[in-house]
Amino acid sequence: MGHVLGMSSDSLSYFRHPITGYPLTPRPFTLSTVTCVTGEEKPFMGKPSATVMGEHIDKGTGQRYYEVTTPTVKRIVQNHFNCSTATGARLENQPTGGDCFGSHFDERLFFTDIMGAVFSPAVNVLSPLVLAYLEDSGWYRANYQSRYVHIGSFGHGAGCAFLEENCIDSNGNVPEAMEGNFCNTLSVNGGGYNSGPQQCDPSHMSKAYCDYVDTNSLL
Repeated sequence: MGHVLGMSSDSLSYFRHPITGYPLTPRPFTLSTVTCVTGEEKPFMGKPSATVMGEHIDKGTGQRYYEVTTPTVKRIVQNHFNCSTATGARLENQPTGGDCFGSHFDERLFFTDIMGAVFSPAVNVLSPLVLAYLEDSGWYRANYQSRYVHIGSFGHGAGCAFLEENCIDSNGNVPEAMEGNFCNTLSVNGGGYNSGPQQCDPSHMSKAYCDYVDTNSLL
């Protein structure tokens, strides 16, 4: 339903100012060369303007990503993470079909969001961020006080470090800003590994084992 309403990278070029109704990406659309999250360069008609979408390189991983930079979305992200320097909501940066920019919110930052890259009915919530995205499209008026809207627990109030730093540091430890949201216990049964005790999962909805896996050990 979220994709049908407009949560899609194909819709970003059609965002309009919520008051004036003017297109946020200039018309007529022009053809340009864009670099997708996969690193592939390809021609694209009507790349969303900088007031709608920004392009960045993750300083920790060196991976390219795009983010939605509209005013309400940016304010919601700043409030959620308690980070006044946040510039927008990061979109998924994993290759998914032919999507160049990403049509979900990045799972690394928005694990409990219903429009995150991985759907999990046990933990996902309809968040203010989804409503902000739809409202900033210029096509909807959002009701943030609806009983169906909930603030996700993942990364809530964790500060700018949660957005900017790696979830596991170079020593294999969980940084302070990530505590309670990430873990570093190997979860492979057998081979000398132990999944460790159950703990509260990041959604605070159930008990879980750490799902951290050292893939190098499986080769």
